[in-house]
Amino acid sequence: TESTERVKFINEAGVAKTVTLATCQMGRGVDFKSSVVVEKNGGVHVIQTFFSPDVKEEIQIKGRTARKDNRGSYELIVCGKDLPEMEPETEIDSGYSYKILDKDRRIKSLKTNEKLAADIKQAQKNHELTMEYLKSFCQKK
Repeated sequence: TESTERVKFINEAGVAKTVTLATCQMGRGVDFKSSVVVEKNGGVHVIQTFFSPDVKEEIQIKGRTARKDNRGSYELIVCGKDLPEMEPETEIDSGYSYKILDKDRRIKSLKTNEKLAADIKQAQKNHELTMEYLKSFCQKK
């Protein structure tokens, strides 16, 4: 079954001389257990191969490295052509760096949040208009 395979992959992920490829969903909220041999050699090493648009997701992925006082390490390796399109406000002097990518992510997040706030404000106005309209049916003439 799918859950049996998932448990098998999770159990094999922390074994020495093993490489585990996992999706974001597979890595989130999972406690990978590393063997004694893996711990003696520095712990689990996680390589993230995409730049997450959500910093919380990135923190979760980094957290896969050293769970419950275990040792571990993390690195981000991305292909430039696979990076998301940059916002016009993001200044790129020469090449990409984590600092630039993170700044761009924050700009995108801010824009998304501003749009959500505007949408909520408009929904509230629409709701108030609807309520006024419905109340008009209840008023005696």
